[in-house]
Amino acid sequence: MIMRKKIVIALFALIGLFAIGMTAHEVLSGKEDLQNTFFRGALLVASSIIGILKVCTVQSSNALQSIASVEQQFKKELKNAFVGAENAALRSRLLKAAQLYAGNRNRKAQKLLLGLKDACQTSSDHRAVYMFLALLCAEAGLNSAATEHYNHLLRHDPSCSTAWSNLGLLHRKDGRYQEALACYSNALEQDPQNAYAYNNMATTYFAMGEYELAIEHAKTALSLKGDLFQASNAACLASMMMGLEEDCEHYYQISITNGADPHSLQQTIRNIQSRPAYAFALPECPAEVRAAMIDFVRLTTKPFLRACLPASGTNSRFGGNPVKEIPLDENGHPLRLAALIDCSEVVGMPDFPTEGVLQFFVADTPTYGACFDDPTKQTGFRVIYTPERFDLTAELPQPPASEHFPIHGSYPLLLALSMAPMTDEDYRFEETVNQLLSARGLSQLRELDGAVISQICDHVHSEGHRMGGYPHFTQHDPRQDNAALQRFDTLLLQIDTHNIDGDNKIEIGNGGVMNFFIPRENLRRLDFSEVLYWCETSKID
Repeated sequence: MIMRKKIVIALFALIGLFAIGMTAHEVLSGKEDLQNTFFRGALLVASSIIGILKVCTVQSSNALQSIASVEQQFKKELKNAFVGAENAALRSRLLKAAQLYAGNRNRKAQKLLLGLKDACQTSSDHRAVYMFLALLCAEAGLNSAATEHYNHLLRHDPSCSTAWSNLGLLHRKDGRYQEALACYSNALEQDPQNAYAYNNMATTYFAMGEYELAIEHAKTALSLKGDLFQASNAACLASMMMGLEEDCEHYYQISITNGADPHSLQQTIRNIQSRPAYAFALPECPAEVRAAMIDFVRLTTKPFLRACLPASGTNSRFGGNPVKEIPLDENGHPLRLAALIDCSEVVGMPDFPTEGVLQFFVADTPTYGACFDDPTKQTGFRVIYTPERFDLTAELPQPPASEHFPIHGSYPLLLALSMAPMTDEDYRFEETVNQLLSARGLSQLRELDGAVISQICDHVHSEGHRMGGYPHFTQHDPRQDNAALQRFDTLLLQIDTHNIDGDNKIEIGNGGVMNFFIPRENLRRLDFSEVLYWCETSKID
C-alpha cells in the first residue's frame, strides 16, 4: 500500500515537472501567446498538486478506517484489552499489531506483540496478545509454538471459545483427534452457538471414519450458520462414504450455493466413491439402535485428561515422596502419596485448578484407606490442595518401605487431553441409553439381543488413569443406589492397575482401581474438603 502511494505521488510530481518544463520552453522559444502558455502550465501544475493531496488524504482516511475495521473485525479479541487512560499507549500498539496482522505484515505484527507480552495484566490482555501470537505462528506452520500460545491464553481465560476451537484445529492437523474433539467440546461449553466448533467436530469425526457423527455435527453447524459451506462439504462427503447418494447430492447443492468450489468438491467425491461405506462401529446393531447410540455418544461425550506414564519430563507423578506436609490417618500413622498433580500441567479441563499442587494420599492398609461404610470420610485418605507455587523438588521423606503399597515407585505423569462418552460402568449409563431407545420407540437395553448389548458396552467401555471424564469400576459404581453420594458428580482422579507386558508399576489388589470424586460446585471453589474415595481391589469373577 505504501509503495503504491509513493508511485502515484511520483507520477503526479512528474506531470507537474513536465508542465513547468513545457511552459519554460515555450516562454524561452519566444511564443507570443504567453497568457495561454502560463494558463495551461498552471492548470497542469495545480492538477498535479491536487492529485498528490488527494492521494495523501485518501491514504490517511483509509489507514484510519483500516484500524477501525480491524477493531470491529477482532471485536471479541480486542474488547477490554489494555483499557484505561494509563494503558492508551499499549492499546495503540495492540491495535497497530492487529492492523498489521490483517494486512499480512506478520513480522512487524509479531514484533509489536512480543513487546506486549510482559505488559499483560488482565485476562483480556492475555487473550488479545496471545490470540494474535497463536494465529501468526499457526499461519507460519509453527504448530507447537501456536499450541503453547493458546495454552497460555486458556490458562488466563478458559472461557475463550475461539481459542479452544483453534487449538482443536492444531491437534487435528497433528492427528490427535481425541484431543481435538476435547477442545471443540470446551469451545461449545463456553459458546453453544459456535457453529465453527460444530463444523470442526464434523470434519474431525469424518477424518476418524465416524461418518454418522460427522453428519450430525455438520447439520448442527448448518442450523446455526446456514451458509457455512465447510459443514455442508463434510455432510456431503460423509454421506457419500455411507452410500447415501441422495443426501450427498442435497449437501452438494447447499455447498455450491454458498460458495464452495464445485470442481474441487466433485473431484473429492470421485476420489472416495470407490471406498467402502463405513458403519458406526456397531455392525451387529439394528439401524435404529445404532442411531440411538450415535445420539448417546454425541450427548455424553466430554473431555478428560488421560494420564500416561512417560520416562520423564513432567512434575506430576504417581507415587514417590510428597511435598509440604504428610497427613496422618486416624491412628496417627503417616499416609502415603498416591499421586501428585502439578496443576500448571492441567490444560483443557473447565473448573479444574491450573495453578498450585494437588496431592492424593492413601493409607497402607489392605483396603488402601477406603472406608466403604462412609467413603467420604477422610481418615484413611486425604486430598490436599496447595494453591501457591513452591519447589516441587523439595520432597519430604517417605514412610518406611512397604511391599504392600500398590504403587511400586515414582512414575512421571503426562496429562493428555482426550475425549470419550459415558462409560458402561457409570451408574447413569443404562438409564441414559434407555431414554434414547424409548425416544425412538425401541425396547430397553436389557431386552435387546445379547450380542447387541455386548457390542454397545464394548464400544463405550474405557479404562486407565485419568482426571475428569467418566469412571471405570471393577465391580460397581457406589453412587448407584446411594442418592447422598450422587452429588459427587465429577471424577477428580482415577488410578488404575498398571500392568503392561509384565511391568507391574501399579498393582491395586487383583486388577483393582482407585477413584476420587468431588461435587462440581466444590471443585469450582477449589474446596477439597469433601471427596468420595472408592477403591476396589479385585475384579468380578
